[in-house]
Amino acid sequence: MTDSTGFRQVDGSTPLWGFALVLLVAAGAPALLPADRWFWYDEMYQATYAAQSMLDAILATLRFDLHPPLHSMQMVVWGWIHDSDTWLRLNSVFWGTLTVALVYLCGRRRLGEREALVAALLLALLPAAVAASQTLRMYPMLAALAVLTWHFTTAWLMEGAGRRALWGLVVVGLAAAYAHATGIFIPVTAGAFGLMLIAVFRPDGGRVRGWLLAQVAIAALAIPAMANTLVRSIGHPVVPTLEDVLNGLISLLLSTVGSQAGAFQLLALLLWGLAIAAVIPVRSRWLVIGYVLFPIILVLGLSYGLRPVWHPRALFYILPFVAMGVGVALIAFADRMSEFASLRPAVLRGAVVGMVASVLTVATLWNNEIRSKAHDFPSAVTWIQSEAQPDDVVLAPHHAYFWGVNRYWIGPRWGSVMEIQGWPGSERWEQIYEELGETWRQRLRLEGKTRSVTTDEGPEIFIGYRPDDRFEEAPRIWVVGGGGDRLDWLEDFGFQEEEQRDFQGLGVRLYKAQP
Repeated sequence: MTDSTGFRQVDGSTPLWGFALVLLVAAGAPALLPADRWFWYDEMYQATYAAQSMLDAILATLRFDLHPPLHSMQMVVWGWIHDSDTWLRLNSVFWGTLTVALVYLCGRRRLGEREALVAALLLALLPAAVAASQTLRMYPMLAALAVLTWHFTTAWLMEGAGRRALWGLVVVGLAAAYAHATGIFIPVTAGAFGLMLIAVFRPDGGRVRGWLLAQVAIAALAIPAMANTLVRSIGHPVVPTLEDVLNGLISLLLSTVGSQAGAFQLLALLLWGLAIAAVIPVRSRWLVIGYVLFPIILVLGLSYGLRPVWHPRALFYILPFVAMGVGVALIAFADRMSEFASLRPAVLRGAVVGMVASVLTVATLWNNEIRSKAHDFPSAVTWIQSEAQPDDVVLAPHHAYFWGVNRYWIGPRWGSVMEIQGWPGSERWEQIYEELGETWRQRLRLEGKTRSVTTDEGPEIFIGYRPDDRFEEAPRIWVVGGGGDRLDWLEDFGFQEEEQRDFQGLGVRLYKAQP
């Protein structure tokens, strides 16, 4: 029995204890394994937005971030409960666990009960999925939204679901587009998948027209998000070589451990082979083609034809579908092998799935041990606090470093990012600021009221690359995160570097005024 959105209601035959156990693994693995206990540069954005007002979080995302603001907005709501590092990181655990639940709930009647449960278990144990749930980033949320686009598309075009399924498709498609710079790939993927279903299964004309209207609505309403993606500069994507593609697909499944041992690389290739083999059964064929193979081709095509977008994280949203493909293939393999063995099919299925799950567990534990996190803000702050004098100045020119120092020196709610900001460090933003003029900068809240925060019985913490009158009076200046030639004025002010330390890639330099 299903509701109007296409979700099947749970019946007595559902192995609820197995589903509950998988959810426990999905929530427990990232929450209980000892992850690094600080937020690094990338995470500092979401951690900071969570402590802001909703308006400031939206404005700050548009001003300082590459990405649209939806994930930041839900982080504000999440931060209403608490703003500690542990609680904020649990937001990713929530989305990761929800994705695992959706794989089972959406896949059980389309792929099979056993196949969906195995897929959910494998996703819960994948090293890359566990690592993502330990990190305060958007990727687990994107994976959940991708599964929902598959569900609503299938429910509307193939299963006679009501109009709520169509509205659901529009809502989750737009949510994906506004959650991440590459989130637009998800409604594009869903659109391609829908076209495949229409071409192969010829659904009713009214449903095709409704689906087309939904695609038009998504495309029109996602234009600002697409424009944001096109105009923003992203540094890490590349035009990939064959080696880049191979290594990227391995790390997409296994994270860091995939590059550390040949055995794990073979495991990744085996998982990819099983996922692709799932194109053979009809029930999983179009899922694998539409949500596994098409996104890879899409990202590669854009990288070679338009602009570089290749990065494994841009494809993170296909992980649930890889897991579903592997689940179907493993069960099919076990059933086939039972025809040649004396063991019962159920026993052979358990042995095959147990073996793969055990290897993934080892890979996840190993990955958790070897992963390292950059930018150890707490240790850097501790060192400065132990050595700083009251009249010293701390200068963190870049906004993310400034936010990190404040978070671990003062606390999560150290102030408003829109009221405390410096003159931009990039030439592009400097030009934008100058063209806007002071009046419009103030109207758009781009003109901060101050560029510093005062600590209790400690030095003042400044943001921005430009000098300040306060610096001429300071006996020493602590520079966090560097600044290159944009801080050459330190020598003009009579400061010379006295000491330098590195905290996992976060440089701290102490400059002392010369007599």
